[in-house]
Amino acid sequence: FFRLSSYIYHRFFYSGRDLECPPEVFKQNYNTIIKLLKEKKVRIILWTAPTTLRNLDMPLYYLQHGNVNPTSNVLAIHTKYNELLRGIAKDNGVELLDIEKSFKELPKEKAEQYIFDTIHFYGDTGGVEWLTGEVSRYLLNQ
Repeated sequence: FFRLSSYIYHRFFYSGRDLECPPEVFKQNYNTIIKLLKEKKVRIILWTAPTTLRNLDMPLYYLQHGNVNPTSNVLAIHTKYNELLRGIAKDNGVELLDIEKSFKELPKEKAEQYIFDTIHFYGDTGGVEWLTGEVSRYLLNQ
């Protein structure tokens, strides 16, 4: 699964130089992926990405690694792409698991314990376990 995710990310979304994929390219890529999966009769569940930013400044981690311009509003970009993903799911009639919404309901301390760089889950502090629980509950209730 993770190799497939990495391939899809690098093949369809990562530009290698910019923080974000242009919205029209993002939508076109998802629409293409969804079309291909629907042709194969695959159940499609998109999910939004959570973050621990919550209106904070740009994390030092990103600035130190040269990943982003310090003046960028990463939270706004993150929110925009989750909104795009919600629209893509609706327009294509596919399922959406709103992990961002569920994650926002966690206490700040717990959320920060689960994610190490504002977006990626720790495997040893309960983050992956929490995410697995959210996905399992969703699948069992559908």
